[in-house]
Amino acid sequence: MEVKNLKKYFGGISAVHNVTFKLEAREISSIIGPNGAGKTTLFNLITGKLSPDEGEVYLNGENISRLQPFQICHKKLGRSFQITNIFPKLSVFENIQVAILSSRGINKNFFNRADRMVKKETMEVLKNLGLAEKKDVWGGLLAHGDQKLLDIGISLASNPGLILLDEPTAGMSPQETVKTTELVKKLAKERGMTVLLIEHDMNVVFSISETIRVMHQGKLIAEGKPDEIKSNNRVQQIYLGEQG
Repeated sequence: MEVKNLKKYFGGISAVHNVTFKLEAREISSIIGPNGAGKTTLFNLITGKLSPDEGEVYLNGENISRLQPFQICHKKLGRSFQITNIFPKLSVFENIQVAILSSRGINKNFFNRADRMVKKETMEVLKNLGLAEKKDVWGGLLAHGDQKLLDIGISLASNPGLILLDEPTAGMSPQETVKTTELVKKLAKERGMTVLLIEHDMNVVFSISETIRVMHQGKLIAEGKPDEIKSNNRVQQIYLGEQG
């Protein structure tokens, strides 16, 4: 994926200003920055939830800047959300099953019973997430950490080549955070996915990322390997804080 000179204004406020970067295939990278830096707005622009005022987003060489979210999803770009986005009154199994059916356009087929379809594929996703034993539990009754995992599972339904994860470990216990971090690395390797995540937990960021990008006031102010970001004076002053 390539982002070129992306801009978004809300009134007189520049939420994303002239952001440009390129993701390499199978790369795991992070975007960090203080609250209000423009990180989630950037994700919304990439995934079609918002339209850019200027600039373009290219996926596998195709300009997707003005496509609708469902169109972008069908081009193998998946996303999880900062606020968990699941079906609370569907079972864990049904959450994943519905997402797979939708991604394949099978929801428009009136001649098959939905409860008999893509069972094998659904269980495969649940096993990867460690949620197979909770397949019959309503999504809304899961613990917070499991709801976040289910949200990631929904984003995997289209078998994406690129997945965007918005604070995947937010609100998790230390044990859940470690589990989720290892899961993301495992899934990325097994599926050959490119991963871009927004994350505030610096232990997660530095343990998982090959490249880190830093945003501040809508601008991309730094980009590099973890050691380069750790030693960047401007990043320390703006976000990480001075190390004494």
